[in-house]
Amino acid sequence: MLASWYCSIVNASKVNSAFENGDIEGANRAAAEAKKWVKYGFIAGIVIAVLYGAFSAITLMGIAQA
Repeated sequence: MLASWYCSIVNASKVNSAFENGDIEGANRAAAEAKKWVKYGFIAGIVIAVLYGAFSAITLMGIAQA
């Protein structure tokens, strides 16, 4: 999950440098890549949170029944 956030930050920084150099197409590509990695990180975070909640609930139910 953290790797996707790192990739999004790296690509976001490429947007600024490409735009300053006049490479509008390169800036658009880097922005699309950054957006993609932010989505991947967000989805991974939600999946991890749901799994953590499910495992915690299962564990608590097991402890309560013991």
